[in-house]
Amino acid sequence: MKPFNLFVDEKPALFIKPNGLDESAFIRYISKATGGDLATWTENEYATTSYISDFMLFKKSWVNEMILKYFNSIDEFLLFSTTITFWRNIPGIRRKSIFMSEYEMYGRYVDKYHSNEVYRQHIIQNYEPAI
Repeated sequence: MKPFNLFVDEKPALFIKPNGLDESAFIRYISKATGGDLATWTENEYATTSYISDFMLFKKSWVNEMILKYFNSIDEFLLFSTTITFWRNIPGIRRKSIFMSEYEMYGRYVDKYHSNEVYRQHIIQNYEPAI
């Protein structure tokens, strides 16, 4: 693995990688949780971009801001997330797969609302910085 910076010009890196997975289950969660606000990209962008990687720098104030933008409280967010998971796992209930990815949701939120405050670090699949 080549070394890479977690901060560039004092901005935290936001890691973005090519997407090789079907992330529709994550996108369904994000769309439901945010009323579609963070699920407005084209299908091609979903297919080619992902924030799910081995690296993520979470800024606590942005996490709180993100949750409170879409929910009345952190407890409401946690209840929503656990309820989605609960109902999905009951035998006999046929629902489309829906999964939470805090990396994907946070990455999309930061890219949309704080893009000028982060350094977008594109990485290739073996986690080397893309040139």
